[in-house]
Amino acid sequence: MLLFRSEEEARTWMTDRGESLVACMTLDQCWTLSETWYAGRLDRHYQRPPLDSFQELLRRAGLVGEAWSLTGPSRIT
Repeated sequence: MLLFRSEEEARTWMTDRGESLVACMTLDQCWTLSETWYAGRLDRHYQRPPLDSFQELLRRAGLVGEAWSLTGPSRIT
């Protein structure tokens, strides 16, 4: 993860390296997502929720579109 002051700064950084910007998230989105994504992971009997639950977490954080898809051919790893 790279941190930038703005999406414009991130886009410039990528363009300078001959790449295109695929997706960005704000720090607030990152915090919201991580807070829910990792909830309960340290519990002794934690069971990973189904993939569609994680996709819903992304949607609730405002992270939608092809770059944020957890399934299908466009999945980013």
